[in-house]
Amino acid sequence: MIEAYRATANPRVIGMISGTSADGIDAALVEFEGASPRPKFLQFTCTPYPPKVREMVFALMEHRASVVDVARMNVLLGQLFAEAARTVGEADLIATHGQTIAHVPAVHDFCGYPIRATLQICEPAEIAARLNVPVVSDFRAPDMAVGGQAAPLVPFADAAILHSDAIDRVALNIGGISNFTFIPRQGDIQACDTGPGNCMMDALAERVLSTPCDAKGAFAATGTVQPELLEEMMRHPYFELTGPRSTGREEFGRPYAARFFGRCDARDLMRTSAAFTAETIVRALRSYVKGPAELVAAGGGVENLTLMEELRSRLPEGVRLRRYDEFGVPAEAREAVAFAVLGHQTMHGRRTGVPGATGASRSVVQGKITLV
Repeated sequence: MIEAYRATANPRVIGMISGTSADGIDAALVEFEGASPRPKFLQFTCTPYPPKVREMVFALMEHRASVVDVARMNVLLGQLFAEAARTVGEADLIATHGQTIAHVPAVHDFCGYPIRATLQICEPAEIAARLNVPVVSDFRAPDMAVGGQAAPLVPFADAAILHSDAIDRVALNIGGISNFTFIPRQGDIQACDTGPGNCMMDALAERVLSTPCDAKGAFAATGTVQPELLEEMMRHPYFELTGPRSTGREEFGRPYAARFFGRCDARDLMRTSAAFTAETIVRALRSYVKGPAELVAAGGGVENLTLMEELRSRLPEGVRLRRYDEFGVPAEAREAVAFAVLGHQTMHGRRTGVPGATGASRSVVQGKITLV
C-alpha cells in the first residue's frame, strides 16, 4: 500500500487538526506532484465540535477527566475526524495531528525516571477503517524520542510553501498558542512557540461574553492596554527561556487567565490580553530577525482585528506583515495543509523534523502509518 501511494502521480491528501483552541476539526484537501513537498491547495472546511465534545476536550486538557474518558474520546475523535474528512472530498491519504490534550516538553521526575511527554488523541484505525485509505498520525512522538520538544512541529511545511531567495520570512501561526518559523534566505530553519495566542482572550470571552471568542476583537477594541498588568503577564517564566522552546494550555490556558479576572475592567483586560499576545510574538521575533523580513500570519488570530493592530504597531522597522493567503493557502487552513505536507513526506520515508526548531539531536521521519 505504501508503494502504491508512492507510485501515484498526483496524490491527494487530506491534512487534519484540531488546535489548542479546540473549536473544531480543520480539514484541508491538497494535491502533490509526485514526491514534491509543495502542495496545491484545493479545499478547506472547519467542522465545529459538538458542545459536549468540546467541553470534554477541555476537561481532558485541564486534568478534570479520567483515563477512561481519554480512551473513549480517542475513539470518538477518530470517528468525528473521519466524518470531517468527508466534507472536503476523496483522498489517497489522511494525515491527522488529532487533538493535543497534554504537551509537557520539559523533563520531570516520574516514578524515578526523567520523562518528557506529549499526547495527541484521534484513533487513526477508526479513520482508516471508515475511509479505506492509509493514515499518518502521531507526528510529535518521533521528534521527542530523539530529545526534541516536538514543537513547533511544521517548520518543514512552512519552508516548502514560503521560502524565498530574495528575503527572509517568518511564518506566524496564531492559534490557542502562537508559534513561528524563521525561514532565512540562506541558512537553517529555526522556530519556537512564542507564548499565548488566542487562549487567554478566548477564556475571557467565555467568562464575560458567553461566547467562544471575541469575534474580530470587537470587545477588545473598546478597551485600553494596562501597562502594569501587561508587564506582570510578561514576567511569566516561559519568556526567560532561550533557544528551541514550546508551551501549551498547561501554561497559558484557562487557569492562567483566571489569575487576571477582576484585576481591571473586562474591556481593558481583553485589550491587554491582545497586547500580551502581540508583545510576546514581537519579542521572540527580535531574537531571530536582524534585517528586512516578511511576517506571514495565519491561524484564527488573524481575524482578530484588534490583535493584529497591536501586533502591527509593535513590529520592528523593516518587517512587513502579510497573510498566508497571499501564498496560495488560506490563513485558516495553514496547519491542516502543513500536516498534509508532513504526511505526504512520511509516506515517502523522508525526514521532515527540524532540529533547529525543536532541539532534537537529529532530523526524523515524523508520524506513524496506519494501513487499511
